[in-house]
Amino acid sequence: MKIAISGITGQLGRLVLTDLLEEGMTPANLIGLARTPSKAQDFADLGIDVRPADLNDYESLLTALHGVDRALLVSTNEPDNQKRFIQHQNFIKAATANHLSLLVYTSGVNPEHNPLGTAHLATENYLKKSGINYIILRNARYLETKQFDIINDSQCKTIYNSTGEAKFGLALRSDYAEAAAKVLNGNFKTNQTYNLSDNLVSYADFTKVLSSVFNQEVKVQDITSAQFAELLVKMGRPEPVAKVLAASNEAERNGVADVKSDDFKQILGRPVTPLTTAIRRLI
Repeated sequence: MKIAISGITGQLGRLVLTDLLEEGMTPANLIGLARTPSKAQDFADLGIDVRPADLNDYESLLTALHGVDRALLVSTNEPDNQKRFIQHQNFIKAATANHLSLLVYTSGVNPEHNPLGTAHLATENYLKKSGINYIILRNARYLETKQFDIINDSQCKTIYNSTGEAKFGLALRSDYAEAAAKVLNGNFKTNQTYNLSDNLVSYADFTKVLSSVFNQEVKVQDITSAQFAELLVKMGRPEPVAKVLAASNEAERNGVADVKSDDFKQILGRPVTPLTTAIRRLI
């Protein structure tokens, strides 16, 4: 069985490919897809077939997925939702044309109600209509996205929050990667959507854990979405991006990310890494 992973020069794709190796897959049965293959020379040196693949170029994907049985489409970080969907659409079309037996896609929780989920929802709908067997992994938040807050706390700086007391799932990127690797190399039910959402916390819960880890009181201040957007702009984020992120936080304040599921634990075959352990591992 040949398994292909997109975006292997990115953080998640690299981890998934590494996990598949650790699970015992031979390099000859793994295919790494990268827009710039030279950046993945370390994988090529292990005997993995690293192929050029540009998600903006359907023809390159058609060639890259030739002879592949299963593939992981890691959602791209393209900020324009329409362009992002087209990238994903190109990949799905190429996978379908190559008659893959399974396509796994990394989505997000509740994309129907989150401003950041527009491309995810369009991709999910397109994938479901494509005719290819699929598994959708709806990932919650990566702990790594909270690294700025963790650094601020370690330096006794105030953490600003615009999600109120709403809860959201929080886990290490490595846990999400391991789950994707197990799905790719396992026998999970297809044409299903799995919610990878565990370690549900509010910001108050999260900062309590930080207080424990750093043995100091966390200074946290609840602000409005508009104030959060202004803060992001001051930190150097483009205004359109800041507004979308603030709107996403507003959706979370209204409960969009409050999704508790056993899917994560069942796929991993173990509990998700506890938050305290995960933060200590991250720092």
